Amino acid sequence: MVADLFGVSPLLIEAAANRIPQDFSPLTVGAPSAWRDALGLEWVGAAGGPPINLRPGPIWRDAVARQVVPRLPGRWLARDYDLVRLPASPVTCLVSPGRLSGHAVICPMYIPDQFSLQFSVGLRSAVNDRAPDPIEPLLAELTGVALPFFDRYGHPDGLRALCRERVDAAPAGHVNPHDLRCLAATEVVLGRYAEAAASYASLAERAAGASQDWLKELGEEARARSVLLLHEPTVVHDALRATIDRQVSKGGLEAPQP
Repeated sequence: MVADLFGVSPLLIEAAANRIPQDFSPLTVGAPSAWRDALGLEWVGAAGGPPINLRPGPIWRDAVARQVVPRLPGRWLARDYDLVRLPASPVTCLVSPGRLSGHAVICPMYIPDQFSLQFSVGLRSAVNDRAPDPIEPLLAELTGVALPFFDRYGHPDGLRALCRERVDAAPAGHVNPHDLRCLAATEVVLGRYAEAAASYASLAERAAGASQDWLKELGEEARARSVLLLHEPTVVHDALRATIDRQVSKGGLEAPQP
């Protein structure tokens, strides 16, 4: 895979592998000079810049775009540091690579950055640098773990079910306020305004008297939205839509569908 991407002989890759410790591969950040020499890469830029980020930069993006995306259902965007399923709104599903493991991640785009919320499952082989061909293990993990996770929870209906499960399963008095907030916001996105108002009211009640600033802020937002949803639900809905638009644009993803 690496030899093909860089247009060099596999013999050069094999020779480099024999000269350096097993812990390093051509896909590893900070790989030794033997790899750089074999791949024809310079360690610093023409202006004496910082070291080239060998992975998960261009190698990850190019390898996944060429050898993984065509074998996956639907549309995907390979970026320098992740693989995103499209469309990415209102819930983004992405694969975040690691040296020996990775994660399949679900991000509701209607939760602002300062209170970012992610749900994830581990992937054992995204990307396993020591595998003879890291593409096949990655594909197996994507089709066997990531895609079922995305199909079940990577949309508003599925995410509402997941948040509801987490809220209901929490011991009395120990509900995660982020789960409850996500549940309420997801209900707004789905147009279930009465249920959203009840969820926000529950969050406001749980946050009452909190000493942490972040929880106070969540409680104030929840209290205001619980009232608005009873009288002007479109105000809350439009606020969440604006958050989606802002975060999709910030992430360089395609514009959300109307």
